[in-house]
Amino acid sequence: APNRTEYDWLSVNALNVDTYLKDPLCGFTCTSAFFYDLFTGLDYANDPRNIFRMPADLPIYLVSGGSDPVSNMGKEVRALYQRFKNADMKDVSMTLYPGKRHEILNETNRREVYQDILSFIQKHF
Repeated sequence: APNRTEYDWLSVNALNVDTYLKDPLCGFTCTSAFFYDLFTGLDYANDPRNIFRMPADLPIYLVSGGSDPVSNMGKEVRALYQRFKNADMKDVSMTLYPGKRHEILNETNRREVYQDILSFIQKHF
């Protein structure tokens, strides 16, 4: 807030939001099957038994906008990070981009985000 549109949660970049609003393939209502799959997947991913089934040496990199309402302003990402750490995962890292929202790959600092992801990949693979 203050919001210029109902889709400002996507990006701090007004051009990104305007492009989204003009795209006829965006802004649709998701189906009930989408929400079923989404919540089933979230339940599965958040089940500690499934986290403990993951290889402990699997590198994990969590990235999100620090002002993304979908992640509750980063709180959900921090909680997931902690769940991985509590499960004794050996290589878990996280970057929350302050002031950035949901579309971090299209945000005003996208080059920084790309570089951070590339650096993670180069380090681990």
